[in-house]
Amino acid sequence: MSSKLVEQIIEVVKGVSDQVFSIIDKEEDLSIEKLDGIITETIKSVAVNNRVEESTVRAAVTRRIDTDMQTFRTEIKDFIFGKREPLINRIIDNRAETIDSPQQIRNELGKI
Repeated sequence: MSSKLVEQIIEVVKGVSDQVFSIIDKEEDLSIEKLDGIITETIKSVAVNNRVEESTVRAAVTRRIDTDMQTFRTEIKDFIFGKREPLINRIIDNRAETIDSPQQIRNELGKI
């Protein structure tokens, strides 16, 4: 079991990863603008799925883990393409709940 914060972050990372790999599988171009759109739409989708405001999910992937959207975008892109530690460490270092163990977070993100 994870906190809502970590669950929402993982849901965003998974959603963005799935869409990016779908684009790559289709051999389409992935621009920064397209990645931004994917992140925005995924945040909206996660908000709907969790019955919270979009701003709540946006805060989960930025303020709540001590970053801004530009850095999050860079770290999620790096995560997708194999440089996983910066995003994983950011989530672990800024987790608010003791229910979120570092190993559990690593395990959940490792499934993506």
